[in-house]
Amino acid sequence: MKKYFISTIIIFLALTSCNNNENEQDKWGKFVDNFIAEYLDMNPTSAVEAGLHEYDGTFGDLSASGIKKQIDWLHKKRAGAQNFEAKSLDNKQRFEREQLYAVIDKN
Repeated sequence: MKKYFISTIIIFLALTSCNNNENEQDKWGKFVDNFIAEYLDMNPTSAVEAGLHEYDGTFGDLSASGIKKQIDWLHKKRAGAQNFEAKSLDNKQRFEREQLYAVIDKN
């Protein structure tokens, strides 16, 4: 169930990350795109569940160092998302940011 929730959130973020505005909103879109790409590279089973079959047959690094790397990455991405002030994002992007936090916190 957790994997389906995360896959759903990733798909949602991917579909809603396109922006027509400039500056912070463009930076937010790039941040989300980067988050999704890196997340899927680290969690290829989630990518497959989301329908990205180029990840078929691959698994994330489940070693102690791989898990630590992913935890450190999640902390870094949370800090990066917090650098975007709510007032600089539109309503959709603020919602995206909350969904991104949910994905990070679930992991």
